[in-house]
Amino acid sequence: MRRIIGVAAVALAAALSLSACGGSDPLSTTASAAPSESGSGGAAAAKVVVGSFNFPESVLLASIYAQALQAKGVTVEEKPNIGSREVVYDQIKSGGLTVLPEYAGSLLAFVDKSSTARTKDEILSGLKAKLPPELEILEPAAPRTTTPSRSPRPRPTSTS
Repeated sequence: MRRIIGVAAVALAAALSLSACGGSDPLSTTASAAPSESGSGGAAAAKVVVGSFNFPESVLLASIYAQALQAKGVTVEEKPNIGSREVVYDQIKSGGLTVLPEYAGSLLAFVDKSSTARTKDEILSGLKAKLPPELEILEPAAPRTTTPSRSPRPRPTSTS
């Protein structure tokens, strides 16, 4: 069994992380079913478990991903507010979670306390070297920064 964890460059964006059992694509609506307790395959696609840390932004991102997966026909179970990184990391490693929005820099700091990585490429390289083999990193979502635009206030017009 191989799990995939998606991460984002430090404070830039969150990426989707997925767990694929037996190499099947959990996003596919035609993914083969996970074996049942009796060991035989079923007709439905495997369930994806979306989790989050215990802070509002993480809960919101996990909900967005869960809804996006559901819109594609994927069976989803949500597990919000699981706890700290230590608890959630153990869940993703053990297979208890299959989708987790995460920040690359924060995750690298957790798995490699001595890392000095600063760029996106350095961080992703560091994660690939330090994460267990059952976890694979997806390409982070593209950063999106927005600057609020300030429109000048409309000036009153003269009716003379």
